Amino acid sequence: MILGLLLTASTAAADVTVTTTADNDLDDGLCSLREAFIAANTDASHNGCTRTGAAGADAISFDVGTGTPSIAVTGSDLPNLTGVTTIDGATGGATRVEISGGGTRTRGVSFACARNTSSPRPRCKTC
Repeated sequence: MILGLLLTASTAAADVTVTTTADNDLDDGLCSLREAFIAANTDASHNGCTRTGAAGADAISFDVGTGTPSIAVTGSDLPNLTGVTTIDGATGGATRVEISGGGTRTRGVSFACARNTSSPRPRCKTC
């Protein structure tokens, strides 16, 4: 099953830039989406992902081609993001990035929104 996601643009500076559509966690000089999640969670560079900026809110951008590049999640589920993270799919020449489950995966990525106790609306935005 393919889940296409339009990840919206933001005004935050990029902390980590995904540079490959491969789904791996290898020290190969490239930054996968999986590795970018790990870098965002740890507030530190990880394998091919260079994380810039101070600890705190993170931004993940993409430099994986133009049009609608696709990333198939073929390994285990992506790590849960543990902090505030902006994912900007309209970067690096792409208009959006599609994230899909591959092989026996049923989903590429899922989003759970935290609710503010003073508002019934989620604090995250989906398209």
